[in-house]
Amino acid sequence: MNKLRINLLHIRAMTVFALFAIMAPQLYVDSGASPTVDDDRAKVLLEQMAATMHSAKTLEAQMEIVYTRTDKLTGPRVEHNKGSIRLRKPNFAYAVTSGDMYQLLASDGKSRWSMFGDQSTYVKKNASSDGRNLSFHMGFLVNYFFTQNADIYASKGQISQKLRYVGRGEVDGTTTDIVELTSAISKTEEPATLTFHIGPDHLLRRSIIRHNGERVDLVYDTTYLDIRIDRELPVDSFAYAPPKGSQPFQSQEPTYKLLSVGKIAPGFSLPTPNKGTISLAGVRGEARAVIINFWFYG
Repeated sequence: MNKLRINLLHIRAMTVFALFAIMAPQLYVDSGASPTVDDDRAKVLLEQMAATMHSAKTLEAQMEIVYTRTDKLTGPRVEHNKGSIRLRKPNFAYAVTSGDMYQLLASDGKSRWSMFGDQSTYVKKNASSDGRNLSFHMGFLVNYFFTQNADIYASKGQISQKLRYVGRGEVDGTTTDIVELTSAISKTEEPATLTFHIGPDHLLRRSIIRHNGERVDLVYDTTYLDIRIDRELPVDSFAYAPPKGSQPFQSQEPTYKLLSVGKIAPGFSLPTPNKGTISLAGVRGEARAVIINFWFYG
């Protein structure tokens, strides 16, 4: 009788395990991401850095940025910039860079302004109440201060992730621990690597974002200097207005120029690689639907 009871318990346990094995892949598919593979030391360091930023009410820092864009046909282009950031929770920000590329982000808690290049145009949107839409290409620390999310690609269909401790480094005379987070994006499967230099005070001292594309590789390498947290930053110090003469950004291709659904596309003819000619009217007469893909390489 005892033997029969043990066998029944064993069968029940195996049944539960089998059900879990069947259900677990479905849970994984629904989540949209594979399980995270964590290096224990790296995970602790990220948790400490996140806790420090979570408790911080304000942050100020200077930035030195090296931006590298490597076109696999034309080679690399390197740009050097310097900047500064002032941040206050829940959603006040001012970040600016100058040098080879001008970039600005400003939020007075209600509106968010962004500006690039020659400062002739700007984009204005509502500032999210928790600061989650206050991102800054040149300074990862801006978004991280508000969100404590180390993986900036997590919302883009991430399919894999690996976190590992790399070793020790040095930033401006301070010894740092280096953590590397590698992701792959589901739509393109292009790898993206985020490297963090974390100081003994659990503050981010340097961030390196690498994104390898099919044709272009991008690297944002930013060093954060003179970091100060929890200094008093009055709300009114974040008041902002765009420069006089600047205008709201307008797309170069206004939607009113687009054909509405149901309209007939204008005809055209183009040469083919075999020295022939192809026309829209010719292919339209042979098919129920025509897809036109204009592309270039180089």
